[in-house]
Amino acid sequence: MFAARWGACCGEGEAVEVVLITTDTALAPATGTALVVELCYSGGTAKDLGVGVDEIDEDLCIIKKISDGMVMSYNKTCPFGKAIKVYDRIISLNGKRGSLTVFNKMLAQWNEQDQNTLTIEVVQPTETRVLIECPGDLGATFNYTQASLGILITEIHYGLLSDWNKAHPDSPIKSGDLIVAVNGVANKAPLLRLFLRRINKSRALDMTFMRYAC
Repeated sequence: MFAARWGACCGEGEAVEVVLITTDTALAPATGTALVVELCYSGGTAKDLGVGVDEIDEDLCIIKKISDGMVMSYNKTCPFGKAIKVYDRIISLNGKRGSLTVFNKMLAQWNEQDQNTLTIEVVQPTETRVLIECPGDLGATFNYTQASLGILITEIHYGLLSDWNKAHPDSPIKSGDLIVAVNGVANKAPLLRLFLRRINKSRALDMTFMRYAC
């Protein structure tokens, strides 16, 4: 569990749930835009952002869950298209950039101070969907945790992904891209990794990536 100031989030050892992409559970549209929001604490409950942050990378700070708190309160009344969403990346708090550790310390200090507003900056990812023909070796190095929403590509070597990049130079797959869905399964890194390990038994991999500009 992350620091209480973020809010509750999923932890290690949870039962793995299969999430099929349907019209009801489809990935939220990703636009690639930046959003700066002043969150207000109105009293009555703990000064809690109410977001869970993925631990897949200390510097990415990708939102994986939104629960009761200041962010959810903002989303209920914000203008259309301005909501903070799962998969958004937290860039700064009160104008200061940092890592997950830095943000946790900032939130702990802010929670102890007599302040009722907090400015959060997020960047929304762009979404890319590709069809990789199999069998073969993807030729990439990955990073993920058991509770992660997706699988982070850390390096691309020689293989199916580099072949895709050669054939599609205008839309290459890059290190830093986050795989969030494979063949209709989304939101659980262990299941996504299982699909990738079975690549030689598949005719094709229908893969969805999130890319962060900042």
